[in-house]
Amino acid sequence: MVRNLFIAPSYRNATIGGAGVTRINGAEASYQWTLPYFKLDVTVYATTFHGDSEVRNYYDDIENEYFNMVLTEVDKIHTGVEIGAEWNITPALTLLAVSSVNRYTYASDPSVTLLRDKDGVTMLEGARSYLDGYRLSGGPQSAGLLQLRYRMRGWWYLGASAQYTGHNYVALNPVRRMSRAADLAGSPEVRKEMFD
Repeated sequence: MVRNLFIAPSYRNATIGGAGVTRINGAEASYQWTLPYFKLDVTVYATTFHGDSEVRNYYDDIENEYFNMVLTEVDKIHTGVEIGAEWNITPALTLLAVSSVNRYTYASDPSVTLLRDKDGVTMLEGARSYLDGYRLSGGPQSAGLLQLRYRMRGWWYLGASAQYTGHNYVALNPVRRMSRAADLAGSPEVRKEMFD
């Protein structure tokens, strides 16, 4: 994304170093089964993102200053299954079920550059943040809907539905998963707790 090419676009005309093209590869397989009273759709997909970049701004507790963090070489993988079914129990009564189960994770340990926000001075370059396997934030990674619908005369219908969303993750802090923060742990137990 363009917003991840500039470090602090509102007050500094500086772009990230090493920004390249993000390679996106994807595959999808679908199956449809249709009967006069029943329909089923199943889709399985996988998408990989290679060489992405992210820019974040944060307050650094170690240096007691505001920093710009540039993550490069970010790899991600999105996989999931989506299922939809519609069953016409009677000509007037229909049951609809939809489910989506996904897994969005980091697929590498990105390179991190830390720049002091006030003057753009590079404080750390080429460090690694151990993000491989951690879940991505940005919305629920599973969802479901169950709906019962009754068709009345004309275009009227009555319906009742139940919905579910889950596996919604908070954005993790890459600084906490770097050696510079982990080296401050007082014991192996505290270090493990930091990474967990």
